[in-house]
Amino acid sequence: MRIALPLGIAGVLAAALLASASAGPPPPPLAYVAVTHARPVAGHLFTGVTVTPRGTSKITSVNCDATIHRANLSGRVQRFYAEGVGGPAALACGWKIPANARGPLRAQVAVVTSNGTLTSPTLSWRIKRP
Repeated sequence: MRIALPLGIAGVLAAALLASASAGPPPPPLAYVAVTHARPVAGHLFTGVTVTPRGTSKITSVNCDATIHRANLSGRVQRFYAEGVGGPAALACGWKIPANARGPLRAQVAVVTSNGTLTSPTLSWRIKRP
């Protein structure tokens, strides 16, 4: 059974198929960014993000920027090493949450690897009062 399509529709379908086939698959991720479901507690240290390399990528640096309202928090990066891995096997980003903090904690993580740079979307957590 053969279905005849008008030339205009067949041309549009062929162009759409060619465009999607020529684009190819998306590039593989350079690193994995894992986010905790735990909530930060005011007055405590909060580790909210873990970064691990993907494939042959080696992590060269990580920048963990965070804000509460308009106040900037300096990130604390902890590196974990494993035998046979060049560079850190994982990194964890943490922040010291001020005791009087209210509102959401917003963070963005930038990862520089041997194969390129990756920036996470804005991450957000609600701060829990003790």
